[in-house]
Amino acid sequence: MAGTGSRTKKVADSFKVVSTKSTILEQVYSKAIEAKKLTENKIGNLIKIKNTSLGIDNEADILATKSLLSGILKQVPIEGAEGVDVTGLLEVMLKDSAYIFSGKFNDSTITFKIPMKVENEMESQYSISDLEIGPVTIIGIYRGTYKKSMIDNKINRILSLQNLSKQNDTGIESDESQNQEDKTSEQMTHFIDVIAVIQELTIK
Repeated sequence: MAGTGSRTKKVADSFKVVSTKSTILEQVYSKAIEAKKLTENKIGNLIKIKNTSLGIDNEADILATKSLLSGILKQVPIEGAEGVDVTGLLEVMLKDSAYIFSGKFNDSTITFKIPMKVENEMESQYSISDLEIGPVTIIGIYRGTYKKSMIDNKINRILSLQNLSKQNDTGIESDESQNQEDKTSEQMTHFIDVIAVIQELTIK
């Protein structure tokens, strides 16, 4: 009976948390300004962006990060790293890793991040990839316009480590990679400090 009571309490606590979040989100949604043109927003505005489709920009890097944090290297002998907790070291280096999402809204590009976790990233058994299916509404704080490459370099920990490795190995990057980086750096995007991503319901 004690076990049953404990499970019942956990379910009740979970329900209270979800209910509280829904109540708060309803208030945030109602107060958020519906964006028409992102260029008309001021930094710090609470906005909602409707009917935008999303894609994960750094999917390959996220997969590599999850593999590293899962402890896959524990069973792989690394020369010169005997006695070193490689997984623990990686956890420190990659603890701020995040999914980088981009989407189109009218004639603009929007970008935001969602912190990465190895498991239980979203409630109700949803997965991050579900955000790529169909149009969604984004609620968040407008942070301004930035070069896409600057955002990627600040958020994408794997990319930062790769860039550092290239600099240590060669001191300079190849012309091809430099040209590609120059093209990316010219792309501008509106960064949103996201609060919630929701699917609008049509009830008749």
